[in-house]
Amino acid sequence: MNRIVVAILEDCSEDQYLIKQKLSEVETQTFNVQCFSSIESLANSINLLEPDVLITDLNLPESQGLDTLIKIKAFAKKTPIIVLTGSDEDIAIKAIQLGAQDFLKKEELSSTLITRTILFARERFLFQSALEEQAIRDKLTQLYNREAFEAQVEKKYEEYIRYQSKFALVLIDLDNFKPINDEFGHLVGDRILQLLADRLRMFNRVSDTVARIGGDEFVILAPHINNHQDLALFIEAKKQKLCGVYALASSTEKLLELNITMSFGGAVMGIDGEDTQTIFEKADAAMYAAKRENK
Repeated sequence: MNRIVVAILEDCSEDQYLIKQKLSEVETQTFNVQCFSSIESLANSINLLEPDVLITDLNLPESQGLDTLIKIKAFAKKTPIIVLTGSDEDIAIKAIQLGAQDFLKKEELSSTLITRTILFARERFLFQSALEEQAIRDKLTQLYNREAFEAQVEKKYEEYIRYQSKFALVLIDLDNFKPINDEFGHLVGDRILQLLADRLRMFNRVSDTVARIGGDEFVILAPHINNHQDLALFIEAKKQKLCGVYALASSTEKLLELNITMSFGGAVMGIDGEDTQTIFEKADAAMYAAKRENK
């Protein structure tokens, strides 16, 4: 039986003890309960503890009401939250609207109710997370879609403005992809895109962000690219890993071995431009220049 790690943020030691006592009475599930009396102490421990759920009072000495939830959500992004309330259901409903998964009334605490609420909060959080993940993924390749990628670029651009940390955008477009679709069908074309996405994930630096932004067009957000020499080395490394023979089955279950080539183009923030639109346009122009050379 998996032990559920429960963090409790509550400045009242009696309420802390009550919840711990109720959870210790549960026979069908075991809990590891860790208590905190301040937002700061929770924030300092949450990454190490990695709780499965957080139960929090909204009224603490350093914060009151829904402001408490907002402060907690700023650092507890991966943790489902249950709020403790008195008799005020209105604030509990507002808390759920702000991102809490559920609420518990202090005067109605029981072992069964707390356990059920914890399990429901975890299921709801996982479901919501899955929906959010689907919204930012390209359905065919499961890479980031254009909207999610642009959001990541904006974050990186904010870092550049603040710290002058350069980055590159690298566009990738498959060569002669339409003839492949025409000859072998769209199922084969889709499979090639999926295989390319697999290679992009496999040979991706941890710091890089990869997306599919068009039919056969992909893009990489690459931090720590400080000049054109870095960019050229980065693109050459990608060519070596991504271009070559792709083996897959045809629609008639015959082996296909297709030599896939691609055109690359990149631009460096702070060298080729000072805003994201300019960098994207420069990378796009470089990619199409490479495509003309490849014909």
